[in-house]
Amino acid sequence: MAIQSSSSLNSSSHNSSINDHSASNSSSLKDLVNSSSTNSSSSNPVIFSSASSISNDNYSSSEGSSSESSSSEGSSSESISSEGSSSEGSSSESSSSESSSSEGNSSESSSSESSSSESSSSIGPAPKTIGSIEILSGKAYEFVDENTQLIELAQGFTWAEGPVWYAKGGFLLFSDVPENIAYKWHPTEGLSRFLSPSGSTGLHFGDGPQGSNGMAINSLNELIIAQTGDRRIAKMTASLDAPSEIYETLADQYQSLRLNAPNDLTIASNGDLYFTDPTHGLPSGNQALSHQGVYRLDTAGNIKLLTDSHHQPNGIGLSPAEDMLYITDQQLYAYNLASDATLSHGRRLIRNPSQFQRPGDLGGFDGLHVHSSGTLFTSGPGGIWIVAPDGEVLAILRTGQRTANCTLSDDEKTLYITADGILVSVELKPKAN
Repeated sequence: MAIQSSSSLNSSSHNSSINDHSASNSSSLKDLVNSSSTNSSSSNPVIFSSASSISNDNYSSSEGSSSESSSSEGSSSESISSEGSSSEGSSSESSSSESSSSEGNSSESSSSESSSSESSSSIGPAPKTIGSIEILSGKAYEFVDENTQLIELAQGFTWAEGPVWYAKGGFLLFSDVPENIAYKWHPTEGLSRFLSPSGSTGLHFGDGPQGSNGMAINSLNELIIAQTGDRRIAKMTASLDAPSEIYETLADQYQSLRLNAPNDLTIASNGDLYFTDPTHGLPSGNQALSHQGVYRLDTAGNIKLLTDSHHQPNGIGLSPAEDMLYITDQQLYAYNLASDATLSHGRRLIRNPSQFQRPGDLGGFDGLHVHSSGTLFTSGPGGIWIVAPDGEVLAILRTGQRTANCTLSDDEKTLYITADGILVSVELKPKAN
């Protein structure tokens, strides 16, 4: 879910969208922050919530004006010309499940501007309904209908990305990539900062300022982060219930060369981690690898290149049976995934996606989440597309924003969407008995 793992259709447009947000949105919002605020590094978002939600100092957001569209077409069975190599290398660090290390290549924030999980004291306005639902197939009614509402929970972010639901704690985490902050949103407690810095810690001189992007939580309830600025996959060494900006590197190299700018990730049931590594957010001249890859990091710490055939690989997800790997770049792709992580039969999943677009639709294919039924919820032009495993587009949740990513609560009753500068929730229909 966004630099970003954001709704980029190509390298230049994606990077420009993030840079535009950083320059215009961030600066204009900072001018409106209450002068008594103790937070000094970024603007404080507004939340829209029911009675007990808490927000930071209120201000109105300014939206980006960049418009992107995914116009290329392809059939659902179209093969990718190159499956990519599957040569192996070893990562610079083990991805073992130990969670207490703060030494070596761990990094610690020296900033005293705000503590993790800091909440503010002002109450936000009432919830705001946005967008619309477009039903394209009767199969969509399993999840939504025309009366389903998109509720804006919070706004004022520069580029919201990488949402993940923490089932044990009952709250959502997500990134504001350009601001180098990870936020927490709790249904009753509202919004608070969770990590700052979240992904650019000054680990190496000359690295970019982008923070965390995609995030995932493993079976040990450890937070795993695609840290775009630090150019690594890292683990927060502290508990999710008592967060701290101390990170352990799990992978930062392939064949002794630094990764580009890890973007999004997903974790298999056996603990193996799959991630994308485009160049979104990588400072000019810093690329060490000659490709933009999709990798598997196994639990022993070995990193394997699965494919280098994508230009700016972005979102990533696994089918429930873990025999399919989904990847986005300018389109949504599906691969057969073997037990040894070999990919085969790469193809565009959606036939002619441009037929579903409307004039003025913003964004492109970016982050995604796979429902337990195998149905995909993927960002796409105009919002979140609900897509069957065979590539049939069932519905589009039209946010009216460039939409970066989404995730489901553990009970799959609520879909959370990060869309440009806002956080949105959608209550899905109850599962059939």
